[in-house]
Amino acid sequence: MQEYVNKNISIAGVLAFLFVLVLTPVMAWVTSTTLASIWSGGVASQFAGGTGTSASPYLISTGEQLAFLRQVINTNAADGTNGGDYNSSTKFYAMTQDIYLNDTTNWQSWNETTTGLNQWTPIGLINNSTNPANAFKGSFNGQGYSVCGIYIMISSSGSPQDRNGLFADINGGEVMNLGVRHGFIRGVRHQGGIAGRVEEGKIANCYNLDVNITGYNTSSQVTGTGGIVGYMGIGTISNCYNTASISVSGTQQTNAGGIAGALAVATSSLVDCYNMGNIYGVDNHVLGGVAGTVRNMGGRVERCYNVGSITGNASFKGGVAGSGNTTQIINCYYSSTTSGASGTGTARTMSQMLINDTLTLYMTGLGNAWVKRPNTATQSYYPELKVFATDLI
Repeated sequence: MQEYVNKNISIAGVLAFLFVLVLTPVMAWVTSTTLASIWSGGVASQFAGGTGTSASPYLISTGEQLAFLRQVINTNAADGTNGGDYNSSTKFYAMTQDIYLNDTTNWQSWNETTTGLNQWTPIGLINNSTNPANAFKGSFNGQGYSVCGIYIMISSSGSPQDRNGLFADINGGEVMNLGVRHGFIRGVRHQGGIAGRVEEGKIANCYNLDVNITGYNTSSQVTGTGGIVGYMGIGTISNCYNTASISVSGTQQTNAGGIAGALAVATSSLVDCYNMGNIYGVDNHVLGGVAGTVRNMGGRVERCYNVGSITGNASFKGGVAGSGNTTQIINCYYSSTTSGASGTGTARTMSQMLINDTLTLYMTGLGNAWVKRPNTATQSYYPELKVFATDLI
């Protein structure tokens, strides 16, 4: 059963902490917090149902079945029952309820040294560009549910597992209507809540609700750490949001953003998204409120905003994007009150972004994908994506 959890900013809080970097998210499209069965760490022998077609997708109800999907994708297995390969553009998968990979009771304390948790190996893992056929090519529909309690800890810069998230690598596939909630990911090179790297594909109607992500890089190649996707190649990220913290370190430059770390090619686009998570990095790293870098070859960020803080003495910081092709940042906004960075997008104060008429006065470029929940005597709200605020439309 789905429910809506209101997360907002109180008027009293705005008055008391107007210049303090304290934020709470607007509203999360999440499902019931009733704890489902926690993943045993094992692998099921089949899905819960379906035949893998668009009309009858393979159904995933448990952590064991999600691990079965990972197994058949990562081994490029043939579908002996319904024909073809499991990892194919003609195969469809759908969740039927929230899935808990770990008990999330104490998720706020998870870090690099936490023990006793199930470690998640991502779907579509190709290990340093070997076995590229294993990058996910199918269609995954979360149907409004979320994967909770993901934990990934990669400690070595020499690890072959260099793409980390629920999915490692997507090439020709799509992920939609899915959330990840309450977890921790620490990886090298490319990491994101939904996917570490998208070579080509589509991410739509997804969110990261407090799966905190830490990226580490010693590679001279373009890398990315983002709340939704680390590195975005050909394709689009749309109608997504992030509330998780993002941090990066390492001797080589890493691009870190609230939604995507790097929009890497001319046909990379990020539209109708927002970030409320805090971003941290030092030295030669690139930090952006929505995207770390928009490569000069022509990626595009449009109709997005950031109210998360951007801290650390990183070489490049921007309220919307840290570096790159700023002419391709269109109708985007950032909070001058909270972000701690400037330079890309249009600056607005917190008060301007919270007032009831902000979509017609101060954030006019956001367009039809957005809605503003009316403020009350005690609560104020940032603009929301309509796909997550169906009670308002």
